[in-house]
Amino acid sequence: MSNAEPRGNCIHFRMRGAERTPECSIGHDVSKCQTCEHWQQIKPYEYAPDIKMRLAALEQKQAADMERARALERPKPTAQQIAADAYPRFGRRTWKRVWGFVRALTSWAFMPRISKRRYVARLDTCLACPHRTPGEPVGYCGKCGCGRNPLSELSTKAKMPAATCPDNRWSKR
Repeated sequence: MSNAEPRGNCIHFRMRGAERTPECSIGHDVSKCQTCEHWQQIKPYEYAPDIKMRLAALEQKQAADMERARALERPKPTAQQIAADAYPRFGRRTWKRVWGFVRALTSWAFMPRISKRRYVARLDTCLACPHRTPGEPVGYCGKCGCGRNPLSELSTKAKMPAATCPDNRWSKR
């Protein structure tokens, strides 16, 4: 490289635009770059952080590409694996909840209705409960784990003779 050619290792030197034309950031003539009084050579530690950031970004991209490639290589799940994922094993607590719901629902269908006094007492207890989540008309129980469906509304559950409060707030009689 001759003395008249622009120097790429000056801190003021840069390549501009799509044409990549050499340019001086302080507006000097790039043909006299090396002989310029403002010429300062780039020290390795000045551009090391930029290189580290670029390398980190490149490594992240490569890791993402490898993950996508691994996902394509994974075998398709069998019908048995799909069924195992679709029907997870329930614990004892879940089955206890399911059994309690089935018992309460069948009692609503086959047992005599509860009295209006008992129904109102249950609703009053539910309205004062800190576990109640607001909703129409009364709300839902946040402790039982039934979720928000029409059969788990407190106004419906209070009518079921065998239904119980998960916090033992309803009286037995």
